This record gives sequence, structure tokens and C-alpha cells, in this order.
Amino acid sequence: MSERKKDKDTRLYEASKSSAILSFLIDFSELFYPNIFLNALRQTTSRQLQIPLDQLILSSAWTPSQLPPEHCVQVQGLLLQGAAFDSFLRETTVSSAAYVQATTLYLAWTADSSSTITGEQIQVPLYNSSDRSDLITAVNMPCRGADQWANTH
Repeated sequence: MSERKKDKDTRLYEASKSSAILSFLIDFSELFYPNIFLNALRQTTSRQLQIPLDQLILSSAWTPSQLPPEHCVQVQGLLLQGAAFDSFLRETTVSSAAYVQATTLYLAWTADSSSTITGEQIQVPLYNSSDRSDLITAVNMPCRGADQWANTH
């Protein structure tokens, strides 16, 4: 393990002992098991909000104002395949790269009633690797023409 990765892991571990973890940019590509991280966040949120685990849903947004900041994590290191994203999901062209870096994704476990995400969007699967063998979750992506995306892609 490189010194840089070891330092990052140490900072992440120390931050996890308090709510400071929420101010870190979490790079999912550097986590062995992002789904375990999300489950730990779910348990922490459940305790803080005094809500049972099964009443929490994983909410996703591409702007931080759409989720409660006290329970929101910033995720980077995500790659998009077969689409482009610049605040809306867009089709690619023949000359487009196979993968493009996604902007920062914001995730938070919320009660059903606390979601402020509105507008046309579709759910897109988030995988742990490019071979799509390990599904982490599905995230909402704003788009225009959700029916077109759901029916043709």
C-alpha cells in the first residue's frame, strides 16, 4: 500500500469517529466495499435521527442543496458509461470516450418525507467496477425525456 493511500485511509478512519466524515470527499474507487460504507452511514443516520433503519431511503443528488447537509456525503471517482452528464444526462456521440468522469454525487439516508429532489430523472445503477458484477445502489440522474432513456437505453 502506498504512503499516500495509507495517509488517506488513516484520515478517513479518524474522521469516521465523528461527523467530520461528512466533510470529506469520499472516492468510491478507493474503497474496497462502498456498500459497507453506505450501510455504516445508514446506521449512523438512523441513530442520529432516531428512525428505524427500514424507514430510511438512500437519496442521491447532484447539487448539495437538495439533501440535508448534516447527513450528506460527497462522492467522487464515479465513471459514467454510455452517457454524458452536465447537470442533465445526455446521449453520447460516436466520438465520445467510453467512460467519462461524473461530477460530485451527494448521498444521504433520509426519511421518505424529507426528500427535496424534484424534476424529471431516471434511476441509474451504480456498480463497484466496470464489469458490473457488484451493484452498490441506484442513483437518480436528472434528464430530459425520461421516457426516452427508460425505453431505449
